Amino acid sequence: MVIQVYTSSHAWTQKEYVIQFLNQHFLEHPMILLKDESIEGWKFTDLQAKHIDYSAQFFHDLDTHWLTNHFIPIPLRNGLAHPQFPEHVDLLGTIFYLLSHYAECIQQEKDIHNRISSMHALVVEKNWHSRCVVNECAQLFLQELQLHFPQLKIKKPDFKFRVTHDVDRPYKYAFEPLMTHVKRGIGSYKFGNTFKRIFIELGRIILYPFLKNKVDPFDHFDWIIKENKNFNSHPFFYWIPIQAHAEYDSKYNLHDPLMKQLIEKLKNQGATMGCHPNYNSSETPDGIKENWIAFSDEMSFENKKHNRQHFLKFNPLTFPEQLERAGVVEDSSFGWADRTGFRASTSLPYYLFDVKNKKSTPILEIPLCVMDVTLITPRYMNITHPESVLKEFAKWLELVKANGGIYCILWHNDTLQYSFYRNVYWKVIKLASKAGNCM
Repeated sequence: MVIQVYTSSHAWTQKEYVIQFLNQHFLEHPMILLKDESIEGWKFTDLQAKHIDYSAQFFHDLDTHWLTNHFIPIPLRNGLAHPQFPEHVDLLGTIFYLLSHYAECIQQEKDIHNRISSMHALVVEKNWHSRCVVNECAQLFLQELQLHFPQLKIKKPDFKFRVTHDVDRPYKYAFEPLMTHVKRGIGSYKFGNTFKRIFIELGRIILYPFLKNKVDPFDHFDWIIKENKNFNSHPFFYWIPIQAHAEYDSKYNLHDPLMKQLIEKLKNQGATMGCHPNYNSSETPDGIKENWIAFSDEMSFENKKHNRQHFLKFNPLTFPEQLERAGVVEDSSFGWADRTGFRASTSLPYYLFDVKNKKSTPILEIPLCVMDVTLITPRYMNITHPESVLKEFAKWLELVKANGGIYCILWHNDTLQYSFYRNVYWKVIKLASKAGNCM
């Protein structure tokens, strides 16, 4: 059954963006959007001239006050309400507002890394990052529509999973001075490491000239490939091509023969490679592009596709434009570093909306759900017990299973130096593979 949607050209791009999202995930037969300047809101109709009218006041007012605080929707439990109608959730308006990250684009509060502060974000304030409000609004709206058009066929999005890895300090002992390792090994006592672990670390340093990577605690790439193959999973690896920040960029060089050998080995094993633009990359208009040039040209990568920002650091207002400059068509940066959950309150992939230039983009965003260091790092959630870490991963898996979409998780290779976290990793992939297919 075909539904035609008539609306005026006012805020056309924003309306088109929402209809595209509904067609992308929930409808067997796409709705057709048509212009009619005589209609102030939305008019949904079938070919038998049956129709239902729906207000588009949210889009009109937001478009009028673009990038100002004059239009402030009212957050309710299940979505956003227009200021003139505070008792009703505007389902379509909520979908646009959350998927476009509009609130973040005008938010001023930043954290110490100049990232949007999650503590001041709308989705965290309302605890929507622990739900899929966008999915809920889409389903509620289509169910309302189905009451008027019973033949409308609504589908539930499939469940898929993706296992990704940001490569951090591979071949730990190969690229840093000896004294750096010694100081780190001895100094780690201050951070709670036992004498046993310090002796193990110093022993590795002593044995490295003889045993090389056999004693490197961060070299688990063969194991990652093997375990993913066991569960029909397709691992992703994101690499930092330009080392520019002394403190936060991982110290490795993609031109090093050891690194080239590793990347070729992973590619031959069927892994997918992605670019991890460095810490400062989003601070200049072409910073991300420069990382992609280094990644694509110098390492012979032809497909400018998979992107994730190092430290999840970017400006939501300029980020889509910067990704387009770099030729990126898929990104997975929209997660919170200091907490788990969905930054756009959806488990579904969506095309990024460029709020600055008021347009949709062809860049598909894969929502990041859980990151290992978010859970176990003291500066973030500080959940270190393996069983508690597993429960946190499993909690989000169940939420995505219930809503459909992509369970996208992130593990750094250096986290797997601990055998108990390798065990958690193994269990997480096993649970995900039982629930659905790898994307």
